Amino acid sequence: MRRTYPAIISCLLFVFFAGNVFAQQVLVTPIQKNNLNNFSAEKKASYLISKQKALALAKTKNWTVRKYTKNGGAVSLQGVNKLGFPIFLRTHNTESAEATRTNTVQPGGELGLNLSGSSAILKNKLAIWDGGSVDKDHPEFEGKTITIPTGQTGAIDHTTHVAGTLVAKGLSERAKGMAFNMSTLLSYDYDDDVPEMIEKAGDLLISNHSYGDIAGWDGSTWYGLPGDSVDYLFGFYDDRAKAWDKMAFEAPYYLIVESAGNSHADGFNSPPVGQNYLGYRSRNDATI
Repeated sequence: MRRTYPAIISCLLFVFFAGNVFAQQVLVTPIQKNNLNNFSAEKKASYLISKQKALALAKTKNWTVRKYTKNGGAVSLQGVNKLGFPIFLRTHNTESAEATRTNTVQPGGELGLNLSGSSAILKNKLAIWDGGSVDKDHPEFEGKTITIPTGQTGAIDHTTHVAGTLVAKGLSERAKGMAFNMSTLLSYDYDDDVPEMIEKAGDLLISNHSYGDIAGWDGSTWYGLPGDSVDYLFGFYDDRAKAWDKMAFEAPYYLIVESAGNSHADGFNSPPVGQNYLGYRSRNDATI
């Protein structure tokens, strides 16, 4: 199974070009800020209730509470849905940013835009939510301020990799981040992500989320309803999606970037041919 998170270069371009506008403008109004604070408190309370139910059921039903994957990612229990079934979040496999052709907008690139993320306007305006925290002691982040709020899960490879794709300074050219001169990054784990995002929405311009709900087959495990052959959760507009929409409405300058997952029809017997074909195309055609 191959999953990729979306090419965020377009999002970073949005931030770069719009920076001067945001420097002169308040990101949210006092009314919007109050709405966000109330909404965050509401979602925090509902998350805690759902999580407590899930943890209690996990003891009797032998549900996984948290585990780490062989590729450095994470899977964790987040709550229960309205039918009483578990809600899991898992990180999505990362692919490097090569296919985005980020180098074309960086200094020396063929587009002549000389973008690097160095603007002071962007300070503390970029955040990452992921399966764990960023390893802020990694050499690629030397000289950068990686802020990890109290109570976050420890550093994992997946989060550090995604953060590197965003802001790595480029000690290794292949590891160079899209916004390699960005001086700050906020790092959160994805537990309780919705209330945290709502709380920070009035202060951020962009956040990256390379994870999502588990639905249908995940390897040899079926996460859909018993007796179903197709999981209704694919494309389903649930409470989480509604919350993200409301958040975006109240904070119109906040851009949320989430991985698509590409996980429909996965399973232990899925044919690998499509993977190879798509992999071949992505290796030989970098056009977005």
